[in-house]
Amino acid sequence: MSDQDGKKPLGLSGGARSGRVNQSFSRGRTKTVVVETKRKRVMVPKSGAGGKDDGTVDMEGGNASANPELERRMKAVMAAKAREADEEEQRQREEQEREEERLRRRAEAEAWTAAFQSDRKAYLAKRDADAEMDTLPIQPSGLFRTLRGVLPRDAALTMDAGTLCLQATD
Repeated sequence: MSDQDGKKPLGLSGGARSGRVNQSFSRGRTKTVVVETKRKRVMVPKSGAGGKDDGTVDMEGGNASANPELERRMKAVMAAKAREADEEEQRQREEQEREEERLRRRAEAEAWTAAFQSDRKAYLAKRDADAEMDTLPIQPSGLFRTLRGVLPRDAALTMDAGTLCLQATD
């Protein structure tokens, strides 16, 4: 059976150029197919009644009114440029807001850290002031204050004394 069956192939009449190509399938079979390619349209502005005769177009609408298609395209380009400018302004605003938020969070974190360090320094000073070495039996806070003063800062102590370990880790 033929691919054409005696019928004329469907296609566009007029501006298309037709040709035949061989379509090949995976099992070795080929088929002749009619293809059409359309030519690209070239738009040439016509010289109008009251406009310039050289075909140039003024961006502010000089000869654009003579060609409604050209006028629509110019309006679309201007609208796209305006939209692009608005989007750029929005991006800059959002970037500024993100930067302000980042700075606010950084200031907040620095303020919290400063308050924590201040509170910790006050706690450690009070703890060392309350530590007594003169009482009998010796209190763990006094013993640990003495050890902190004698041992290097990066020294590690190991002990099994229950809650006394909590005082040693300060």
